[in-house]
Amino acid sequence: MVVEADFTVFFEDPFWVGIIERKFDNKLEVCRIVFYKEPTEKELQNFILHNYVNLKFSPSISIDSKKKQLNPKRKIRDARKQMDKVKIGTKSQEAIKKQFEQSKIEKKNKHKMFRDLKKEKQYEMIKIKRKEKHRGH
Repeated sequence: MVVEADFTVFFEDPFWVGIIERKFDNKLEVCRIVFYKEPTEKELQNFILHNYVNLKFSPSISIDSKKKQLNPKRKIRDARKQMDKVKIGTKSQEAIKKQFEQSKIEKKNKHKMFRDLKKEKQYEMIKIKRKEKHRGH
């Protein structure tokens, strides 16, 4: 299995944002990282080495793999062009959007569960108080 990864850093007012695109088996996964100040190359390298395992990637999106094998020199030229390019691909944006929607639903469900537990606990406390009031009568 061949895994291909692209890492793009750009300025999105007021923060620096990093996008990691991971491609394997005709699928694309994306992770968005927010940096508060402009990261140096050394900081980026250390971040990836130490935190790559903990990154939360978006659900995978299928991509078409109609690319043919390129000359190694062509690959180097393309890599240089991509480093100069700031634009994020639409597939990446779509994957980030899916990840955002998924995390929003998870937060909503988690909040609802805590709210329901709190209501149940309050109801149990009210039941206990009522029972204690009627105990001696």
